[in-house]
Amino acid sequence: MTRSVVLLATLHEFQGLARHPDSIDDPSYASGVESFIRTGRADFVFEEAAGLGPSTAEQRANLILGPGHYLDIDSGRNKPNLLSGPKPICGFTSISIDLSKAREDAWFQRVNAQGFKKGLVICGAAHSLSFGFRLQDAGISVELCQHLPYETLCRRDHGK
Repeated sequence: MTRSVVLLATLHEFQGLARHPDSIDDPSYASGVESFIRTGRADFVFEEAAGLGPSTAEQRANLILGPGHYLDIDSGRNKPNLLSGPKPICGFTSISIDLSKAREDAWFQRVNAQGFKKGLVICGAAHSLSFGFRLQDAGISVELCQHLPYETLCRRDHGK
């Protein structure tokens, strides 16, 4: 069975995570995720959500595909890493390559264990290339897409 995924790279603020304090309501993100599912490009949705859901993707997957077609691939950690990760200093953020690889290896095991033909994989932009290559190396066809509306972030009032 040939499997394929659309890997959607985004910023966690746009995922509609219910328990993410910096969540941004982005109708274009919700519309795009729904379109991937409704047009048959995904029969299963995987997401780096760190247990902070429900998310926009989880809600759309449950509504359109039904329960059992969504998996938070990053929910196995004790501490939600989307919130506890390194904080930017003057616009720069450091990321541990070893930690990132270990997380992506765990994600891969969760994705690979599911019976799907066409998946939608949503993850943070920093993981998109490395995780995409990991999936591709395993024989899964990967199409990389991105939702990175930086202009929306820049317009946001940060309480300053």
